[in-house]
Amino acid sequence: MNRRQFLTVTGTASAALLTSAATWPFNGPQHEPLLIAGSTNVLPFTKDLVAAFVKLHPTVDVVAEGGGSLAGLIALKRGAIDIAALSREIKRTEDDATFRDTLFAKDAIAIVTHPSNPVAGLTRAQVRDVLAGRIADWAMLGGPAGPIELINRAPGSTTRRWVEENLMAGDDILRQAAVTANAQDMAAAVAAKPQAFGYLATRDFSNAVKTLTVDGVSISRPTIYSGRYPLTRSLYYVTRSNAGATAQRFLSFVRSPEAQAILEPELLRVY
Repeated sequence: MNRRQFLTVTGTASAALLTSAATWPFNGPQHEPLLIAGSTNVLPFTKDLVAAFVKLHPTVDVVAEGGGSLAGLIALKRGAIDIAALSREIKRTEDDATFRDTLFAKDAIAIVTHPSNPVAGLTRAQVRDVLAGRIADWAMLGGPAGPIELINRAPGSTTRRWVEENLMAGDDILRQAAVTANAQDMAAAVAAKPQAFGYLATRDFSNAVKTLTVDGVSISRPTIYSGRYPLTRSLYYVTRSNAGATAQRFLSFVRSPEAQAILEPELLRVY
């Protein structure tokens, strides 16, 4: 087959970028290409699914890249890729009559504090203001006076990326925040500091920290599945209505018990 290139795409607000090129060293016409790109948050899960998929379909050659949800949608619309990966719903301004989305997993971000903190819940706006540094004292949230000790994840963390892309609304997380290398360190830091404030994905919950309600909704499997919990993230694969047989086989695999079991240690299955 000829060389196929991912298009270079930029969003006016998000500055999403997707540039990748794939050369297919096929041994014959029996090999089939499958190009997947989009959300960097979804990429680790896509790679796990692809590894299992190609064992069942060894003649499929898959290239999976990140680049951002918007970049993936633009590349899909332009025919540069077969499947776009999203860590959120398609926005009305991004939608296309030919898009077909497949929900393949759910997850959520918990806002966590020290168990002794009397604050029970925050609004989504308050969470954003704390992360941005506009709210810096617990007294502003109904708690005891004292500085909020913000704990952040290191750059490159998929959980941090989701918070930045889907919660911060263009704001930056406070640079002075303490940075932890992984979720376990985040949980340990929050558990050790009475005035700490942090965030964890569902897979990283710890009994040593307290989870806050957001907009009055507590985090639980029912509220995540229903989408009532505001910091729920729904993960999608998006194709065009005329998606080829290879892409359809991948989506069928993603919905299978085997694929859902691969995701389940980290995400909430939906099939």
